[in-house]
Amino acid sequence: MMKLKPTREQGAAIDLSMTGATFKVIARAGSGKTALLNMIATTKGRTPGVYLVFGRENAAEARQRLPKSVTCSTFHALAYRSLPPGITAKINNTTETLELLGLRMGFKPIVVPNIMGRMVELSGYHLAQMVNDAVARFCKSADLAPSVRHLDWNPVIERQAMEQVQLDLMPYVHALWAEFQSPTSRFRLSHDGYLKIWQLSQPEIEARYILQDEAQDGDDVMLDILDKQYHAQVIYAGDPHQQIMEFRGSVDAMQRVVAPETWLTESFRFGKSIADVSSLILRKLGETTPIRGQDSIHSVVIDEAHDIDIPVKAVLCRTNATAVAQMADELRAGRRVALRANISEIRSFCEAARQLMCGVSPDSSKALALFRDWMEVQDYAETFAGREIAPYVKLIDDHGPDLLEEMVRASVPDRHADITISTAHKAKGLEFDSVRVEGDFRFFLDTETNRMEQAEEETRLLYVAMTRARQWLDISPLAENFKMMLADARIIESPQECLM
Repeated sequence: MMKLKPTREQGAAIDLSMTGATFKVIARAGSGKTALLNMIATTKGRTPGVYLVFGRENAAEARQRLPKSVTCSTFHALAYRSLPPGITAKINNTTETLELLGLRMGFKPIVVPNIMGRMVELSGYHLAQMVNDAVARFCKSADLAPSVRHLDWNPVIERQAMEQVQLDLMPYVHALWAEFQSPTSRFRLSHDGYLKIWQLSQPEIEARYILQDEAQDGDDVMLDILDKQYHAQVIYAGDPHQQIMEFRGSVDAMQRVVAPETWLTESFRFGKSIADVSSLILRKLGETTPIRGQDSIHSVVIDEAHDIDIPVKAVLCRTNATAVAQMADELRAGRRVALRANISEIRSFCEAARQLMCGVSPDSSKALALFRDWMEVQDYAETFAGREIAPYVKLIDDHGPDLLEEMVRASVPDRHADITISTAHKAKGLEFDSVRVEGDFRFFLDTETNRMEQAEEETRLLYVAMTRARQWLDISPLAENFKMMLADARIIESPQECLM
């Protein structure tokens, strides 16, 4: 295998890695971050190391390229291997509905005053939801024990009454957390749950150095584990502006880590046009260091309706619903489509949803096994603990289980597809020769400036979507709002100019 020659920026990071000090690498999209980590591991020779990444597929791929002295894993896999089987086996238990949890805990409806002086009722179902969500939040925190701060605060309820409700529920929160940790309890343990149990055991990762790839997507639990590896050098590599996993509990990890930093600003993925657009997005995020493209790559950005025949290889969407709609269009056009999603999980979920809508208890999908009807599932999906199933619930509400399952069944592997349809979240870490970004990204009109704006997390998601393209980037479906957000900036040249 040809040995890559490090760039000046990569060389600086390699030199810093040989000091043994913990540091972080701020790496822009396509800037050779993973290649750098490979170089660092190779430079360290037979020194035992651990490479941490998100996703089993990414870990398996890393094993093929990194030295044998490096263990490639996810955080959850490390935790799973380290805990007793009696604990980890609980992930296969069925999910207990909130109604059953409330009955088991003996909750009765309570009446409390609201801020308008009226009395409102909190049902046993809602009390169980508060307890369940509190444990779920605790599992995403670095805290040593559940506390009142993990419980919901309802601003409509009078303050003293709300404080009393929280105090009254705390014993139940501790009891449910005890069930999480008990190998004899039948309560289903989440993946976050066993990772939390591992974190509280103060684990020591067996390695002289730890490479944390995509470090911006870490959560408080992961950061706490790495922060306490006093015996090892930790190298955090990631892009703060690609932190798009807030819905999974990820935090601004690259900003939270206090350590020396080095930068990778030169992207090897695309040329100047895409780099310029990406830099404007970074500027919107408060970044003063631009991303640099390759002069040798001819990239084109299209910002208006066009008749140019571009063989689009990927369509990236904001929502799952838009992705499914785009897939339907491509299937009608006779194209083979790769849908970036967990196909088997969606099929199982569709069958369970179909049964629940008919009033039958589902015989598939452990996530829905104990629910009585579809309305109960919809309510659960609105809770913090139910956030994992919320995207599937919305898809089925929008399209129905039959149509959704039919389209999903038509998905083919990426290597056999004419086009890939994906959400921006699922496309993270991928790249395509040509990309069309759909128009469902969220903008709002700032009445003071009369300019289109976005929430910061939405702008980060758009940055991720746009930087998946290598040669062609079509942003025409959202260009009007995008230009208004960037005011008078001339962001790109026309496709006709680029083709000359």
